[in-house]
Amino acid sequence: MNFICDVHISYKLKNFLNNEGYTAIHINEILEGSDTNDIAICSYADAYDYIRITKDFDFLDFYHVRKSPKKVVKLTLVIFPQKN
Repeated sequence: MNFICDVHISYKLKNFLNNEGYTAIHINEILEGSDTNDIAICSYADAYDYIRITKDFDFLDFYHVRKSPKKVVKLTLVIFPQKN
């Protein structure tokens, strides 16, 4: 599997995926880096069969309008309160 990590995804995840035998790149390393727009990222991911990893909420809507990206992993951070 091939992964492309969005701008707000840690390089630690990219490195972890590479160490586990997957191919992972970070958007900051390709195209226009952090200035790359969503359409270009999705086009790149679809053209090279990458699964986009993102924290952005708008990709479900983006997919319904453009049918791209074909594959997305949406990460959500949940913080649980500590018990005293």
